Amino acid sequence: MTATAALDALRTSPYLPLRSLQCHVRRGVITIQGSVPTYYLKQLAQTLVLQIDSSRRIENQIEVVPPGEFRTLAAAWLRRHGLHVEEAANGQEALEST
Repeated sequence: MTATAALDALRTSPYLPLRSLQCHVRRGVITIQGSVPTYYLKQLAQTLVLQIDSSRRIENQIEVVPPGEFRTLAAAWLRRHGLHVEEAANGQEALEST
């Protein structure tokens, strides 16, 4: 497995926090790094990568950060990719490209 295959599995996930994770392969070990807001997403990332090649060893270095901190990280990621989330008066959120 290549790091590209692992990244593709994460980037096609419907869970946005998984799309910003990083992967690299060294000496047959796949390392996943980054931050997510829940332990569920940390485990889901590992499961998605394992589905590609279950014979590889995975080193899950994903950090679970408190939701407030994660919102700050998510906002920075959205800005970096030219996206903006706006909340309407009715409480609905809309994702816009800037």
